[in-house]
Amino acid sequence: MAEDFAALGLRPFHTPLGVMLDERTPRTSRCIRCETCDGFSCLLYAKADSQVCAVDPALEYANVTLKTNALVERLETSSSGQTTATPTAWPTARVSSDGITWATSTRF
Repeated sequence: MAEDFAALGLRPFHTPLGVMLDERTPRTSRCIRCETCDGFSCLLYAKADSQVCAVDPALEYANVTLKTNALVERLETSSSGQTTATPTAWPTARVSSDGITWATSTRF
């Protein structure tokens, strides 16, 4: 398709994607080169995105908790990298029972 557009005088640009594609051994590759990569979650976890490369592996540890709708302003650690204080986090938004979204600054 890119060649066809170029023949029309257009300059197509291939979207850069971080995928776990092994072209040397495609049978064992996570990525199967489907048509849903751009703009959709990968059901095979083959996209090299923050969820697959950072969040999911971190959640495998017992001392990691994922809090949604929260903002951590500060995380204090020692020189060894250990947490020395509980992070302060605020919900950034809540949805009430009537569907109205409201912001809050209450600490939890």
